[in-house]
Amino acid sequence: MMPGGAGAAGGLYFLFGVAAVYVAAYMLQMSSLRFAPASTVAPFYNLEPIVTTICAGLLFGERLTFNQYAGGGIVLAALVVSSLLGSRETRA
Repeated sequence: MMPGGAGAAGGLYFLFGVAAVYVAAYMLQMSSLRFAPASTVAPFYNLEPIVTTICAGLLFGERLTFNQYAGGGIVLAALVVSSLLGSRETRA
């Protein structure tokens, strides 16, 4: 039995579950580099903070500020521009 009773054990299981999902996601990201060039995979890493912020807003009721919306918009715009420039260089 864990100190603190069954509630502490449940929290510990939750913590291990979150850690397992995090490690699995990291391994999936790293293994994706085997199947696609880094220039294709790397921009998706920049989406992680945006997805995390959106999940915090939806799941935990976090209120996003103007700066968070603006930052997310800037990152998305940069990814679109990068993608467009990359596709233009590929055709040339």
